Amino acid sequence: MPRWTDADNCVTCRDGAGSRLLGGVMARPCSTDRGFTIFELMVVLAIIAILVVMAIPLFVSTRVTAAKRTCFANQRELEGMAAVWVFGGSGRQLSDLTGVVDSAHPLAKELAGKRPPRCPAAGDVADPLDPTVGEGAYTFDASGTVEPCTFGDLGPHNHY
Repeated sequence: MPRWTDADNCVTCRDGAGSRLLGGVMARPCSTDRGFTIFELMVVLAIIAILVVMAIPLFVSTRVTAAKRTCFANQRELEGMAAVWVFGGSGRQLSDLTGVVDSAHPLAKELAGKRPPRCPAAGDVADPLDPTVGEGAYTFDASGTVEPCTFGDLGPHNHY
């Protein structure tokens, strides 16, 4: 037989029909469960903590991998632009591109007003259009190859 409450006290229905009226007042079913125990809450918190501990290193390694791949993509893009630049006009040599890629670099015209690419691991720059070597700007050597990258928390991640 169901049990119903009229306030905080549980009483049993007397009519046998499962009526929810008790003394002319609508009653609610009794609840013997008062909520979660502290042990149950601690188990749930422990499971969540274990999942977080497993997820954080994965997140960090994914971020590092993404930064390296972005750096390598920037290097490939610059070397591709250098090849197009050399074949785009007579008398152009790869050795003309030696130096820091900034707004004064010969490839600046090819960038068409965009900021020069820089290593994503290098952090913030004072002037996005004229980054320095210490701020993650790429440099070309005399052979027209982007020099290995050594910026930021990634450490030396070299050339692609």
